[in-house]
Amino acid sequence: MRVNSFIVIGLSLAVSSALLVIVFLLVSRVARRLSDAYHIIEKLSITDELTQIYNRRYFYSRLEEEIQRAARYLHPLSLLLLDIDHFKKVNDVHGHQVGDDVLIGIASIIKSNTRAVDIVGRYGGEEFVVILPETDEKGASVIAEKLRKLIERHEFDISDEKKINVTSSFGVSSLNMLAEDIPDKSRHIIKLADDALYTAKESGRNTVVLFSDGEPKQS
Repeated sequence: MRVNSFIVIGLSLAVSSALLVIVFLLVSRVARRLSDAYHIIEKLSITDELTQIYNRRYFYSRLEEEIQRAARYLHPLSLLLLDIDHFKKVNDVHGHQVGDDVLIGIASIIKSNTRAVDIVGRYGGEEFVVILPETDEKGASVIAEKLRKLIERHEFDISDEKKINVTSSFGVSSLNMLAEDIPDKSRHIIKLADDALYTAKESGRNTVVLFSDGEPKQS
């Protein structure tokens, strides 16, 4: 009887241990799936669906963070705002699917030719934005000119036998262009880049304009 009791107790302990292991494995699997789902949802919330770069909302939050970091450590920070020239014509002549392909292609060009620390986003429609930490206005202008040339030279496939080229205009601004007492620096640095972009488009497009000394100047 005593031996049987020990056997029963041993079997009970073994079964209990096995059940605990199974429960632990199931809980771990569920936790991993929940974690994966959370990361997917988080990525979707900050990513532009079409181009797969950051969306406008994430851009605003990161710009605020980068401005605070740059101000704290007295490091340079610049901003690029670019617009595809005559993009409406691309949609009207070739269709919206080709327009989408152009947006995806340009997003890829920008992403592939900027640093890992740079924040590349779709600002809206055919406009893109790039936050350049540790970069002054001269360095930002060089980067903008490089991207402008890459976009200009790129051939976008619209059919098996036909390709098109597009151009882009750039506005460049820098944190050191803002007065220290400006409360909303993120809004103002965007405004300067937007003013420079407007000048670029008014000057014939397919160019880079730097907002410098209080007014936009072609770089």
